Amino acid sequence: MPRAIVGSGGGGTATRGVACIGRAIEGIIARAGTAAWRRAGASVRSNMVTERQTARLEKTKLARDRNPPCCSPTLRRWSMAPGLAAWGITTSEQLIQLLKQNKKGENTLPGSKIQILQSAWADDHVYVPKKAELLLDCALELVLASTRTPHSESTPKFLDSAYWAFLGTLLASAHLDEEHLHSAVAKHNVFALVAALGPRISSDLWHDVCPVLTVVLPVAIRRIGAGQVDTVNACFRDLLQAMPTVSEPRHWPATRRLWDAICMRWSPLLELGANAKKTARFFVAESLLPWAHAFAALADHDSDEASALRDALGVVAARSLSGAPALGAQAGPTLPESVESLVPAVTEALTGPDAPAMLPAIPALLEYLVESAHRRNSVQAPPLPIRQQALDRFLAPICTSLLARPDSLTVLWHLVQQIERLRLYQPGGDDHDAWLALWTRLQSHTLSVLDTASEAETRRVCFDMSTSLWHREADLVRPALPYILARAVPLRDDDVAWPAALAFVHTLLHDMAQERRMPELLSILRATMARVCDTGPEDVGARLVHSPVLCTPTTLLWRKQLTQHVSAAQSEPMWHDALADAQRHMSPPTPQLACALHVLLLLAQTRPIVAEVAHLVATCLDLGVEACVRGQAPTQQRLLAGALRLHTALTVQGASVPPLPLDALCRLLGTDSTLPEVRVEVVRALCCHAERTQTLPPMPKLPDLVRAGLEGHTVEPWDGQVWGLTAHAQEPVALWRLLTTRWAPVVDAHAPETLLNDLAVIFTATLAPSAPSLLAKLSVQALHDAHFLELPRWRHALMAPLAAALDVSSTAPSAVRLLACVPTEYVGRDAVHAIAPGLWRLTRRATPDLIGTDAALLRLLRRWLHAYAPAAAPPFSLAAYLDTLVQWPSLPHSVSERAAFLTSSMQLVDALLSHAPAAVCVPDVLAVLQRALAGWGATVALHARSQLLRWAAATHPPWATELVPETTALGEAVEQAVAPLTHSARVATDAGNLACTLDVVAAQLELRAPSAPSLEPVLPCVLTRLESLTFAVRAGEIPAAPTRPLATSLLQVLVALGPHVAPASRYVGLGVALAQLLRTFPTNDHFSAIWVAQVARMNPDDYERTLHALSSALEPGTACKPPECAALLQVLSLLLQHGAPGTGRPARMHFSALLVRLAVLLPDMPTITLAAVQLLEHVCQNRARMLRAPDVPRLLALLGQVVGARSSPPSAADASAIYQSVCATLRALVRQRKDLVRPCLPHLTDLIARLCLLLSSFVRAHTGEALVREIAAALPAWLDVAAAPLTSSEARALARLLSELGAKTSTAAPAAKRARLSHATTESLRKPLSKYAVYMLLAYVRSATMPYTTIAAALRTELQPGLFVLCDVCGEHERDAALKHALDASGQVVFQALWADWERQRYKGT
Repeated sequence: MPRAIVGSGGGGTATRGVACIGRAIEGIIARAGTAAWRRAGASVRSNMVTERQTARLEKTKLARDRNPPCCSPTLRRWSMAPGLAAWGITTSEQLIQLLKQNKKGENTLPGSKIQILQSAWADDHVYVPKKAELLLDCALELVLASTRTPHSESTPKFLDSAYWAFLGTLLASAHLDEEHLHSAVAKHNVFALVAALGPRISSDLWHDVCPVLTVVLPVAIRRIGAGQVDTVNACFRDLLQAMPTVSEPRHWPATRRLWDAICMRWSPLLELGANAKKTARFFVAESLLPWAHAFAALADHDSDEASALRDALGVVAARSLSGAPALGAQAGPTLPESVESLVPAVTEALTGPDAPAMLPAIPALLEYLVESAHRRNSVQAPPLPIRQQALDRFLAPICTSLLARPDSLTVLWHLVQQIERLRLYQPGGDDHDAWLALWTRLQSHTLSVLDTASEAETRRVCFDMSTSLWHREADLVRPALPYILARAVPLRDDDVAWPAALAFVHTLLHDMAQERRMPELLSILRATMARVCDTGPEDVGARLVHSPVLCTPTTLLWRKQLTQHVSAAQSEPMWHDALADAQRHMSPPTPQLACALHVLLLLAQTRPIVAEVAHLVATCLDLGVEACVRGQAPTQQRLLAGALRLHTALTVQGASVPPLPLDALCRLLGTDSTLPEVRVEVVRALCCHAERTQTLPPMPKLPDLVRAGLEGHTVEPWDGQVWGLTAHAQEPVALWRLLTTRWAPVVDAHAPETLLNDLAVIFTATLAPSAPSLLAKLSVQALHDAHFLELPRWRHALMAPLAAALDVSSTAPSAVRLLACVPTEYVGRDAVHAIAPGLWRLTRRATPDLIGTDAALLRLLRRWLHAYAPAAAPPFSLAAYLDTLVQWPSLPHSVSERAAFLTSSMQLVDALLSHAPAAVCVPDVLAVLQRALAGWGATVALHARSQLLRWAAATHPPWATELVPETTALGEAVEQAVAPLTHSARVATDAGNLACTLDVVAAQLELRAPSAPSLEPVLPCVLTRLESLTFAVRAGEIPAAPTRPLATSLLQVLVALGPHVAPASRYVGLGVALAQLLRTFPTNDHFSAIWVAQVARMNPDDYERTLHALSSALEPGTACKPPECAALLQVLSLLLQHGAPGTGRPARMHFSALLVRLAVLLPDMPTITLAAVQLLEHVCQNRARMLRAPDVPRLLALLGQVVGARSSPPSAADASAIYQSVCATLRALVRQRKDLVRPCLPHLTDLIARLCLLLSSFVRAHTGEALVREIAAALPAWLDVAAAPLTSSEARALARLLSELGAKTSTAAPAAKRARLSHATTESLRKPLSKYAVYMLLAYVRSATMPYTTIAAALRTELQPGLFVLCDVCGEHERDAALKHALDASGQVVFQALWADWERQRYKGT
């Protein structure tokens, strides 16, 4: 095997991998019988000594520098502790005497006791009976003794991390079993140790303490049993007190494991009623505040580990507060008794210094109380008594305390969300009045906070609370809607509260539209506008359209809801109300009149128009023109803009409108004092007038208005709404959007030539590199719009001046960009003939100003050469172009820019070679390339030579052989080209040039006809370099992405070497190299395409030899590692799929043997599952005819092994890909070889039953670990149903398989069988399948009704088409038998529902 098929996990592995490669290559080639490949294997091993030494050095350095994260610094210090002999201890008696000395005699010890303990544990020379138990007992005694004595020493032993690290090592060792641990814990009071640690713990010390407590505390809790539950509760309190100190992300996983371990032992103690009551009282009195502080320390973190730790703390509170279950006649749904003492404790804490910690814990406490009383069904709401008690006994008093605090709104909002999740509030229930009182208080508090809120976060919570209250009780919030919406108007899109306010507005629109209350909502909008105008009449429109109330997304939603959810009976009253509101503010005109006109605009764009609106528009036009002519206040002038907007909307809808004052509007367009909003609406109205009357009024100032955006003015961002347009810098963008989008056809049809030519010049100028981005974006969008490209006058105006623009350096870049944006057909052959010479002249500029424009220019010329080769031919030779290119300055540009420019240049050279042969003079080209200077010139020469040789290799011109050296020199050239591949640094920095060099020698090899002497001695050198390259990529020394083209070029060299080596070794070696590359670069279609092309050229003998050599590497007991086998399976898959005619027999023989080998390999190599299943899929899809009767049972058995229960540890394979590939394999087999599937229907039925089971997912989000392990053991190793269950796409794949079972298709039978048939036949499995379809349905029903897992609703929907096919095939007798005897009650319900659905949709002949 090559190097690429060997794992690279460290130095030692790398060295062993090299040896394995050499042996594998020699083994394969020995079977192929080729001397050249034996030399290749020997050549690979020849470098073993050096690589082995390097790997050993790297491994030594890695071991020296390694710092395992699980090992504390303290452990690293004592891991090298001296032996006991250094302390003068040679017997176990001396060790025990030293350890038993009391504190007074400790000064006489040769060292500290922790050093002696560490040395005793590390020393294997002195025999100590039961050493682990002895050292554990001594360590625990020393630590506990330090908690009972005054802390005279600087660091007490129970605060010394060395002791805890030592205890952790002892407890993790295999020398200490559970019995010894119980014995040690029985002698020492671990709970006293926790009590001493609680107030003095530090974050660093917790790193060593937590693992120890995770082991000893569960044992201690189990030992004391149910008789001393108060001791356990006190221990929990002490641990909770330490949580805020140690609440750091690095400690969260270990801390969670600690709480999970101790809660597992503590929860059974509460089954005794007395213990439950004691625990509830203790928690409220002693542990509530510590728990709240611990919970609050995690409240602001959203990571998975923090959430898991919060859940673990929640278990403590929930189990503590649940109390004893009610018994006897009084048993019933009720909250725990602990709520009576909990609520006063919480309200008292809210008035003291612990309030900040208690606030975030209140919603969680409500959840624990309710869930402890209502655990049966999470789908149904709790019973009425629980809901009433939750309101009266918890929510009412708690909310009273919270409402008295100014900082409690966030907690109240979370509390409302918790009420929704727990389904405590049921509208229309018997307790509705009590809930309404609570909502009223919350609404009043929210409005008061919103009125005085100065912080963005507070405003965000106010809008979130308003949305929640709207969902709960909309009638309560409705009277306050104008006020709330008015408070949203000052917000901007960068405000923290913007998303919440926008969500509130969209919720109102959606809900009231669904209730057909849009007239009421429109009245609320008018009331909101009135409030906004009262706060300040200036720039009302700008404030509204830039707020959540009327921003662009909200306006679009207004239009949608007014169009779809307003009845005909509601439409006319809405018009009359809006018109009456406008007329109220007309005499005299007020700022609210502009708002009323905008409401009318919304109606005009969405509803049938009433006649009365025309008179209003005429009056507003007169008032607006008069205000503009007299130069009145901007508020009055904007009345004209609103009237023009409404006039245009009415005209577009075909309504009767008053005539426009055209002369006055044209004069206003040319007046400098006219507001930008007014000018934009004037242009829109005049274009609309031209569309209706076929006459465009003169607008001589229009080009100057647009051109102002190009003359040094900064164009500000614009949201597309003209109402409220105040910035002069936004006016050019608004005008340009009108002219290039909606009204471009009007300009094309009716604009005079001078105006259209001016606009075309502006169009080209907007594409200049220095043009404002918004104008350029609008122009590019127009050039990509098919409707704009169909406008003939625009096209002529844009194309006419381009030839002259290319001759001016200032306008050439914009002209090139325009041509690059439009299709080639838009330009036309004649225009290409006129413009192309100017473009070619640009390619020979000595000093390019913009390399990006040059790259676009080169792409444009290449496109034109492909479309109009004669017209786009250059006026000079290829040699002249290359002569300019090699002298091109490159220093001012970055590496990426030079690479992009070089790529575009070489693509143009390739187009010239293919489509402009008259410009190619090979001697001149070679002369230019030979005199290129080092640096950029040499790089260009190398790439140009590569292009020339590759083109010659593809076309074989007569002069091609002159470019190829003699065979001996060619061999040396190959060796020199691959030599740099062993230098990782050069490969990483110069991969492009190295790949180009390889392309040159590959093309020369293709052009050189095979002759003696052969190039067979070069082959080992190429393979060795391939080995080095792939190993460096896998080791991370070279990035993979830039190395892919280099690897492709190297593979092309191997392909080109094929005719120059012995035939027997040609394809085997190529397959081995391909496996190596696929191992290193898994996703590269170029490799597969190269291999497929070679497979198609194989004769039957070469095909059989190659297939035998590669497949024999997968024999049982192979030395190949799983990644190597996976890569080989990909190579074999392509080989089996694309064999040439006449290769069917060897393919059939080796495929049958491969099925047997894979059945043995898969249990030991689960990571090759995906590659194996994909091989089966491809063979069944592409060469199903080669299958024979014995192959199908083997194939089904192999797939059964894939989807069966795991026989190995879980792997990280792609479950979705494996599942879909299994389904695709079976579908192809059923579709093409029904003749072979029919005898194997029982096996197929079992497989489909397993596939149904694999679609299961857990019913609950939090399932016990033991249950997860039990269910996972029955599933394949590649599927993790808890973390990543299968999705709808996999269910869709299974449905397609089930549908295929009932289809009638032609069978891909062998030629011999088809020859016996006089006509084409189709086959179906319906008749034999009728006895088995019921078992597939039973498998689905059982998978959907498992106790802890089910098939999700979305997956059931996807499965329905396939299940209906099974129902159609299933026999009635089998169905009735299954329904009566094979299913339980829940299964019968699901089965009957499925059958009823099928009955409703099946065809009944009518």
